[in-house]
Amino acid sequence: MKKNTALQIIALALAFILIAGVIVGVIFWQNGNISFTPVGQEQTETPDEETPVPPIEATISDNEHIRLAMSAAVTAADSSYVEQVLTATVNPSTAEEKGVDWSVAWADGSDSSDLSTYLTITPQVDGSNVCYVRAYAAFDKDIIITATTRDGGYTATCTVQFVGNPSDMVIDFEGLSPVQDSGWGVPVYEIKTTSDYDFAISFDNFFHQVNPEFVPNYEVSIACFGKVNIDVHDEEDYQQLIALDEKLGSMTKSIQEASIAVSVSGSFVVVDPLATVESFRLTKRIDRYTSYSWTFSSYEDVAKKPYFQITVKETNTGLTETFNVRIVSGVESVSLDNTVITF
Repeated sequence: MKKNTALQIIALALAFILIAGVIVGVIFWQNGNISFTPVGQEQTETPDEETPVPPIEATISDNEHIRLAMSAAVTAADSSYVEQVLTATVNPSTAEEKGVDWSVAWADGSDSSDLSTYLTITPQVDGSNVCYVRAYAAFDKDIIITATTRDGGYTATCTVQFVGNPSDMVIDFEGLSPVQDSGWGVPVYEIKTTSDYDFAISFDNFFHQVNPEFVPNYEVSIACFGKVNIDVHDEEDYQQLIALDEKLGSMTKSIQEASIAVSVSGSFVVVDPLATVESFRLTKRIDRYTSYSWTFSSYEDVAKKPYFQITVKETNTGLTETFNVRIVSGVESVSLDNTVITF
């Protein structure tokens, strides 16, 4: 009898442990602390959308006892400097004393009394393997940062150079002011069909000194927002709802292609408004007797008039600028009902 009772107690204890384990597992799973990857599939992290190119670069010189690594990202700690993190790894990992001392000097051996005007280093704490590297102004010669182990005096160095890579891209809209579209909730520049627009592209960085040898390379893309009703005229007239960038049946053009052309020429993004969406009309002749035409009829939603989103990307740095435009009719001429008046 006692044996049966003991077995029952053990069984209840095991059941309780199992239930508790399941509950804890569910809680962790729901909070995202545990993830599962199917067999044969690798987990991938979503890359950052954009990482600005740092205005300073570093070259690391390691040895078997100490290794350095400079962070990829530059942060503007405040308005007076930008910062990167330099980390030293002391080997072997089993070493009891892993303290590191940091020093900084001009690479050419010149007097370093003015160096702090351009760059400083600050260990996280005394002896820390983490060092904050702060740049305050552009400099025209190399700087050497040295990490020295407190045990053994082993060293590794990092050469810091100012290269002036841009970290900001700006497009000048020539005094145009965007209007806030209440339907879409986005700012939109209204451009007229009677003008071509050359918007200047410029680059900058924290130091306001961009490398004059920097040669940008651009990609331009256009996204369309909104749909319109199109009348299609053939043997039997009918209407269809289409997006601005949708091809029209067998036609080779879309409303986007008939309305706007965007390119980059030199240091300008060139926007050429070809026609308003409302004036859209295309005709295709099948033979000498038959032709089809596609004609704008109305907006899908009059409160949300379509617009074009233009993105300019500099491919070397990954910097992008995006803006929205809507094409409106411009004045093309004026006339009077009479050219001569007599009394």
